[in-house]
Amino acid sequence: MRKLISEVFLLSIISSLIFYNINSFHISILGWLLLIVYFLITAPAVHFWLYKFFNFSEKAWRIKFLSGFLVLALLGWGGGVMVLFSKLTALNIALVFLVVGLLSVGLKYWAIFAKNQKISIEKPELQILEESPHPKVGVLLYLILAGFGFYLLWQSRTTEIILSPWQTISPNYFYVFLSATILLGFLIFTHLRAKTLLFLLVVHALLLHAYLPLTHSLIYGADQWRHMANERLVVSEQVIVDNSWSDSNLSWAQKLNFSEFSYVQSWSLAAIFDRLCGVDLLKFNQWFLPIVWSVVFTILLFELGRTWGWGKKESLFFAWLGFLPYTLQASGSFTLPVNFGFLLWLFFILLMFKRTMAPRFEQLAVLLFLGIFSIFGYLLFFVLFWLSLMVVEIFSTQSISKFSRRIVFLILMIISAAAIPILELLSNYSSINPSLNLLTQIKQLVGNWSGFYLASGPRPHDIVIGNIVFNQVPNYAFVANWFTEWRWWVVVFMGVMLVISFVGWYRCWRAKAVSEIWLGIMAFGLSVAYITSRYFLAGENILARRLDVVLAFLFISILMVALNQIGMSAEKDIGSWWQYWQNNIQKKISKFGPIILPVVIIVFSIAIAVSYSLGPDTRAVGINEYNAMNYVWQNEKKQTEYCVLADTYPLLVLETVSQKKIVGGGFPINQYFGQPERERFFKLITDNHDIDAVGLAMTATKTSNCWLVTDGDKLPANLATPLKSFGNIFVYKFIN
Repeated sequence: MRKLISEVFLLSIISSLIFYNINSFHISILGWLLLIVYFLITAPAVHFWLYKFFNFSEKAWRIKFLSGFLVLALLGWGGGVMVLFSKLTALNIALVFLVVGLLSVGLKYWAIFAKNQKISIEKPELQILEESPHPKVGVLLYLILAGFGFYLLWQSRTTEIILSPWQTISPNYFYVFLSATILLGFLIFTHLRAKTLLFLLVVHALLLHAYLPLTHSLIYGADQWRHMANERLVVSEQVIVDNSWSDSNLSWAQKLNFSEFSYVQSWSLAAIFDRLCGVDLLKFNQWFLPIVWSVVFTILLFELGRTWGWGKKESLFFAWLGFLPYTLQASGSFTLPVNFGFLLWLFFILLMFKRTMAPRFEQLAVLLFLGIFSIFGYLLFFVLFWLSLMVVEIFSTQSISKFSRRIVFLILMIISAAAIPILELLSNYSSINPSLNLLTQIKQLVGNWSGFYLASGPRPHDIVIGNIVFNQVPNYAFVANWFTEWRWWVVVFMGVMLVISFVGWYRCWRAKAVSEIWLGIMAFGLSVAYITSRYFLAGENILARRLDVVLAFLFISILMVALNQIGMSAEKDIGSWWQYWQNNIQKKISKFGPIILPVVIIVFSIAIAVSYSLGPDTRAVGINEYNAMNYVWQNEKKQTEYCVLADTYPLLVLETVSQKKIVGGGFPINQYFGQPERERFFKLITDNHDIDAVGLAMTATKTSNCWLVTDGDKLPANLATPLKSFGNIFVYKFIN
């Protein structure tokens, strides 16, 4: 009891110092020190109840990282509650830290007095390849390659407008990354310790995801600018949640505004790091998730593999296979709420399967608590949490017969396939498309998922559906390498992968293991849900469009199930697919057998590197555009009505620097975030050189002046000298 009182007292002191540092001191180093001490108290507390209740390793450092990640998520939830219902003031931040700290310590003492119930999941480890004479030389060589890769990325850094990071990355980097990936694949099957290999996998993940923050001084894409605008509002202690209940034109879901529920966790974390530690929001959005994802996602895949009964080598290979899908590569590179939400959901999935190994009521209580509070995270994963918990709990019941198991399997597949499209239809985020051409949509489906569009392209336009394993990059962002000059091999590769995936799914259909049953239900159901919404329903598809990352995870999981199926014999499970290769295939075809698995590693490595090189095809704002929009805001901040004609991306910068005072340049935005009116005026000026469109824009926005910001090459030659220029970006101000 004395120790509990001292821990509570220490948490109170830390929370008080956090308040004073945010409110008065503003010392970044003190903020970091307080944050570190706070995690040194709370993370071990969380680690203890994870060990006691969910049978995690008691001493492994990887579990300490997962414990810290959960504390981070709880802080985000607490901050999100404050953002939704109040403001994230210094006092509220301190209260969030105190409450999360008390919760962590309280659960630890609950675990201390709970009964012990430990199990072992250790398996004998088998090897796939002959041990190399000096595996440590391989580690040194890998670290040299990875270090050189980081150096090449840093040397490729730019401030210009680009449409893909590969337009600035050194061509040599692709081959360095490919070599490092191949070498790491081979190192997995040596006698190196699992913790060493897990560390190398984390380094490789960071190398993979660092290609965005290292290659541009600003950020790629549009969404992060939108979120940064809201994060600035949170930092400045403004209310950001609108009261929409009186608007009869909105659906119940739109009135409840689940989008803000989905985003507040990430917004509050950004604000906490800004206010407590002085981390600039731009730097936070560049680096936060690439770092967190590289560590947490790698550990989660390894832990899931171990929990599902796989050996250490299989689980390490599973983590390595996580580098393959483009969607997972991109998700770990963008600091977006959906990507953080996916990591948290995956952690909860791990807890669910830990529960199946040795069920106890404390586990269910913790899961229910986490599930309820996940409403303050990303909505999609709130839905998938409860769907997954239902599946796992039903099939954890030992009394269910084989016939009933199959019937329930089918019913739950139907529920998982229908849940998301139905939710979207009810909330008006999707609608029935009366002009749907069924044959055209089926052709598009086959072209997307088979890799045909990528192989026969690249297309002149962006394809946003079906970019799960390979991104279907448009020609304006395509940067070729030796493996993408001729791309028809992608169709063959995808065909083989889909066949293997079907083998894995069939294994899940016949399985008794809860993990494989869950994989079978979710893989089939969510694939059908994704296809239904994205190909056969109209509208924004706000939930289904975020399923890509889940489908990518399920895809590599099903692949691993299929590979493990190879390691099964008729009489007994020989434990490992690589042992099967050694004991059977290699003996029967001894001439070629020894090279089969190295070839598999090399083929997967090439696919990983090629998938990596095909995206993302997203624009990065140039520093001149940023400076131009900051100039516009400095001159317009005293106004109340605005008119700014510019491209979409610079306007997003303006939305950020103005803290959402100027959204969309002052023009109306429809429910699909489109601005047809602004786009029409802007194209009249840049394409037709019709400057009179500026007057039409002022009439539409009811303003007496209007700004025009664009590339000087797009303007008529006889236009007057700009008010201000930033490189090739010209700024004009027209007064009525």
